Amino acid sequence: MLSGKLGGAPCWRPRRGGARGAERGARGARRRVPTLEGEKEVRVRAGTQPGDLLRLRGQGLPVLGQRGRKGDQFIKLDVRLPRSLTPEQQRLLEQLRDELRRQRAARSA
Repeated sequence: MLSGKLGGAPCWRPRRGGARGAERGARGARRRVPTLEGEKEVRVRAGTQPGDLLRLRGQGLPVLGQRGRKGDQFIKLDVRLPRSLTPEQQRLLEQLRDELRRQRAARSA
């Protein structure tokens, strides 16, 4: 599941969690999120991990002593995996695991 917080309060959550959210984290997605200046579409890159940060340059709080300049805003990503899987989902994850192992072995050979 992908979710976000603004000022410590949840600001967006998926309509559907579970495998779909995990799949989006694995392959990437675009999400509209609230920022300090209103909603903005952000790109969540493929392979996103729990706790990864997205940086929105120049969209944070004003920098003290520098008129008109703003700092960066960071969005901490919360990527969650489903607690239970169907047998088909389990089979597909095992298939993915095996493919990733083959790719790693080919690179190190």
